[in-house]
Amino acid sequence: MAKTAAWGSKMLTFACFSCKSPAFKLEGDLTDETQARCVGCGAPLGSWGMLRQQLETRLTNLESRAKSAGRHPVLKLRPVAVSR
Repeated sequence: MAKTAAWGSKMLTFACFSCKSPAFKLEGDLTDETQARCVGCGAPLGSWGMLRQQLETRLTNLESRAKSAGRHPVLKLRPVAVSR
């Protein structure tokens, strides 16, 4: 799969390579196979499972760095269902 999104290195940031939008949407039920698309331009960003794993890894890394610097971050990843 081609790399379609960029992740910041010092902060938890995300942006579509095509349009730089930080927003994505999930198409369908929330499973690891559910595909994510950029809200700004509609570009495919990969599966929710892949994005979730990348987010969790980055959150863990940020938390470890904060703890070693004497800070106590509260970092959690919880998907929220939005009804329309």
